Amino acid sequence: SLQNQGSILGFWRYRARVPTLVPFISGAAMLVRWVQYQQWGGFDERFIFYNEDLDLCRRILKAGGLIGYFPEAEVLHLAGGSGAGHTAFGIEHGLVGGYYLVQKHFGGGIVLVFRLLITLQIFGWILVYAVGRRWDLTHACGRVLKKIWLQD
Repeated sequence: SLQNQGSILGFWRYRARVPTLVPFISGAAMLVRWVQYQQWGGFDERFIFYNEDLDLCRRILKAGGLIGYFPEAEVLHLAGGSGAGHTAFGIEHGLVGGYYLVQKHFGGGIVLVFRLLITLQIFGWILVYAVGRRWDLTHACGRVLKKIWLQD
């Protein structure tokens, strides 16, 4: 499947016809010098699945590094090849990873807003999954709620 080069927020940056500085690039299309990767701390292993590229990009920018988008470069990324997608594993670790990212880089009131938004999203999913008798996904949603509200 076709995946966005970066964030859906500010997508216009990724329509440039010339190399452009961007705030984020997908880990699937990321090229980094090994020495710099190590200096920036590499991928944070506390992210089980998803969000590790966002975290690394934030740390690169915070350290004064630059992130460039090169429109002539092409990368074939077989999205979903790991099978995590919309599975219990993908839901749980994607949302919990997003929560950890917000905690790590923003904190305070933003964390509360994130918790509330994710909770609303999850309640909608729980209804859909329960009607469809997808108990594995329903339980994954419950685990996310437990992790973002009861474990800090």
